[in-house]
Amino acid sequence: LLQLGPEVAQSAGVDAPRVRLRVLLLASLVTAVAVAFTGIIGFVGLVSPHLVRRLFGNDYRIVLPGAAAFGALFLVVASDASYLAFPGSLLPIGIFTAFAGVPFFLYLLYRQRRRSTMGFA
Repeated sequence: LLQLGPEVAQSAGVDAPRVRLRVLLLASLVTAVAVAFTGIIGFVGLVSPHLVRRLFGNDYRIVLPGAAAFGALFLVVASDASYLAFPGSLLPIGIFTAFAGVPFFLYLLYRQRRRSTMGFA
C-alpha cells in the first residue's frame, strides 16, 4: 500500500508516515544486529548488484534475488580464499572482499567519469 502513495494508504486506513518510520527503524535494527554479529564486510553491497545487473539486465525481479545470491557466493569465495591463503588462521573476510571490491569500485568510477566526459551522463 505504501508504494501506491500516502493518499491510497490513508484511504485504506494505514497511517503511512508511522508505518514508514517503523519499517525504517526495524531495518536499521536488523542491520545493526547483523553487523554486530558479523563485523563490517565491505564492498559486497557494491559489487553484487552491479555485476548481476550487468549479466541479467535491469529487471529488479531478477536483480534483487540475484544480488543476494551473488553476494552470498562472493562471501563464500572470500572466506575460502582467506582460509586457503593462510591455513590455520582466520583472517577477516573484509580484507579479501576489499581486494576484489576496490578495483571494481575504481573501474566503476573510471567508467562513470569517462561517460560523463563523453556527454553520456
